[in-house]
Amino acid sequence: MRTLLIAMPLLVVATVGAGSTFVKVRRDLAGQRAAIAAEWSDVDQALQQRAALIGNLADRGRELAPLPAEVLKDIADAQAVVIVGPAPQDKVQANDRLSHALAQLLVAAENYPRLRSNPEFLRIQDEIKTSEDRMAVARLKYNDSLEHYNARIQSFPHNLVARLSGFGRNDAYFPTEHF
Repeated sequence: MRTLLIAMPLLVVATVGAGSTFVKVRRDLAGQRAAIAAEWSDVDQALQQRAALIGNLADRGRELAPLPAEVLKDIADAQAVVIVGPAPQDKVQANDRLSHALAQLLVAAENYPRLRSNPEFLRIQDEIKTSEDRMAVARLKYNDSLEHYNARIQSFPHNLVARLSGFGRNDAYFPTEHF
């Protein structure tokens, strides 16, 4: 009986401590998941801005020179996916296609001195470079958030709470070569 009187308060304290740790860790993981979503939102906004600028560049180029129709179509198709694509990986792949089409557009533009010297065409190119810099920063923050989250769910006690609460690994990285 005496042992029970000593063990019972210890069991209650241990249960309360474990429960509060569980709640704290779960809240931390949920916050990290929300931070990842916010960082992706910044990346997505930068992708969309860049896609819109590349579309503007293609439109301006089309007004000034007979650019290859295939390149213009590739830009329009990739731009549509970047702007309304359903999943982050779809947008990353569309961004790759958009980068390739932009390179083709700039190569084609080299054949037209009027286009190469047009102030608006040059201004839009500068805006694209600025948006790419913003996208690089957003991409780094997003990848850092993913790394932090993935490292957390592998460490104790986060790994136990993650398993019990359905928090899984997130491997939706935005590789550095994707822009």
